Amino acid sequence: MYFELNPKEKKDDFFNYEKQYEMLCEAIEKKDKIVVIKGVRRIGKTSLMKVVFNKIKEPKYYLDARFVEGREKELFRVLYAIFFDLIKQTSNKWKVIEKIKDISISGIGVSISSFLPEMTKIIKIFNEEIGSKQAYIFIDEAQKLKQYGFGNILAYIYDNTQNVTVVLSGSEVGVMDELLGEKEDSPLYGRGKIVIEMQRLERDKSIGFMRKGFEQLGKRVSEETINNVVDRLDGIIGWLTLYGYYYGRYGEKAMDYVISDAKKIVTKEIEEFLRNRKDSEKRYLLILKALSSKDSSWSQLKTYLELNLGVKISKSRLYNYINSLMSYGFIARKGEVYSLCDPLIRNAVEGIRFLPGTGSGPEPTTY
Repeated sequence: MYFELNPKEKKDDFFNYEKQYEMLCEAIEKKDKIVVIKGVRRIGKTSLMKVVFNKIKEPKYYLDARFVEGREKELFRVLYAIFFDLIKQTSNKWKVIEKIKDISISGIGVSISSFLPEMTKIIKIFNEEIGSKQAYIFIDEAQKLKQYGFGNILAYIYDNTQNVTVVLSGSEVGVMDELLGEKEDSPLYGRGKIVIEMQRLERDKSIGFMRKGFEQLGKRVSEETINNVVDRLDGIIGWLTLYGYYYGRYGEKAMDYVISDAKKIVTKEIEEFLRNRKDSEKRYLLILKALSSKDSSWSQLKTYLELNLGVKISKSRLYNYINSLMSYGFIARKGEVYSLCDPLIRNAVEGIRFLPGTGSGPEPTTY
């Protein structure tokens, strides 16, 4: 069913994205070492990963990186669990336990250098046990692991395993680029990768998705309603799915429920982004506020910030603010103008009446 809220698990429930599906299946078949799936939030990356993951045979492992918390030591625990599980899928469990019994993680420190030797032992045992079989590691929202030095570990796995395919997804595209080696000083710089881009649905595809979903629900919905929904949600399949889900329960009130849910979800994402940017949070929010009114050029954003802050903003600082918002998937550049990546970011931003940490001043001045 298209309007089920959980990420899709079966190909029959996975709408469109046939090209991306075929690219991922081909990469799996050809045993490419690293496959990267990029796209904004709620665009269908997790569904693509799960549909293909369920299709392939063991040994395989799926990790949602959002649930890896702590410091580098926690990353080692996760990797230990991944490779131990992969080995168990190909060998006798007790034989494996005997081999790894001397590898301890309890006393390991929190730096990469302290646990890499132990990781080396696990990789060696893995290579011995896996033989000629291909193993698959799927990591969703992989950019969350960048802060723990995952790039170094991924480079080590790349260089020291013969039969491992790692499939990564990420919605914070700029952070993913940093993790995966876009710069020369990155541990993964120069290593081959297959990159799969997922874009929002084109208008006709969005309309087709909604029609088919309503048909599956047994609901007759007017073309006017479908067109209005598509205009409002702009090809983000996650929001279209949520609308269909709520329509099946609340009818014409569905959009109110979508907007209410989206406001909570996106506000939390913005707050998470601002958590370590307290000194500049007002500036980031002002940029989002400006773009919630209209798409804007770089110079228009500069004027808007200076008008509301009462100070001059250097070019370098503004570039840093804009690039950070782009890296984390909140805004995008289209030609010479910037816009919000997700139409429902606007509802969250407009709901922030008083900017955090700045007192209860008036709404920003327009330009």
